[in-house]
Amino acid sequence: MTVERVVVVGDPQTTFEQFIAVLRARDVLTADNIVRPSIGLVSIGDHFDFGREGVDPQAAGRAGIEIMNWLSAHPKSQVRILVGNH
Repeated sequence: MTVERVVVVGDPQTTFEQFIAVLRARDVLTADNIVRPSIGLVSIGDHFDFGREGVDPQAAGRAGIEIMNWLSAHPKSQVRILVGNH
């Protein structure tokens, strides 16, 4: 696999649906919501959104876990996860 482009996402702290929508808008994903083989993806920072007013901590936790599970389902050679301070 040859990586033609590396995409870096910082502090996603959002819903899974919004995370996927942003990647899709940047042409990072296939039709099946898988990172394209030609793309390396690095997700950096806080993946759980606990600090904003009005955000349900349990919902934020579930969204963070869903994003982390999706990221970690990809090959380690293609997707890297660097955690933040949460």
